[in-house]
Amino acid sequence: EQQRRSSLAVGELKRRIVIGGAVPKASMRSNARGFSSLSASTNLSLLSDTEAFATVFDRYVACMLFSGVGDALGFRRGDWEFCHSGERIQAECKALTGGKGPLAIVLDPDEFPVSDDTVMHLATGRAIATPKTSEYICERLRMEYIECLEDTVGRAFGPTTLHLLAELKSGVAWNEVPFNSAGGGCGAAMRAM
Repeated sequence: EQQRRSSLAVGELKRRIVIGGAVPKASMRSNARGFSSLSASTNLSLLSDTEAFATVFDRYVACMLFSGVGDALGFRRGDWEFCHSGERIQAECKALTGGKGPLAIVLDPDEFPVSDDTVMHLATGRAIATPKTSEYICERLRMEYIECLEDTVGRAFGPTTLHLLAELKSGVAWNEVPFNSAGGGCGAAMRAM
């Protein structure tokens, strides 16, 4: 039953990942949280089904899906992302799974929401999946990132990202946002995959 539900969820994800902007933003945001309703162990078992990964689109969906699942697992409402004690994380994981390990965790969306990284990763994917000119894609990326400001509650957007998003929202062109030499972190890499 769990494998059937995961297969249905992957099918739904395929329909909702935007190619050309066909899906409303609210669907994507709720879908990003919906990653968390899948079992990590069931998702990994899908890797053995070569038919499920026959097309480039299927591979794209798998990358987005597994990235979101990994992010949700590592973020855990910020509790694990910002925890400096591996022993504490391991003990909590053991308690959650009865000692079966992290692949036995069923990712409840309230306990394991995706972080800001997946919210923005999905926005990047929606923007670059549009087969248009580079100028159009850059403007689409600016608009997608501005939409991310509506999905910050419970997520760990850093000050550099929030500053950039505010600049974009104020109307500054994406290529005119000044470089922030005080900024740090690896958010750009996490959102670009």
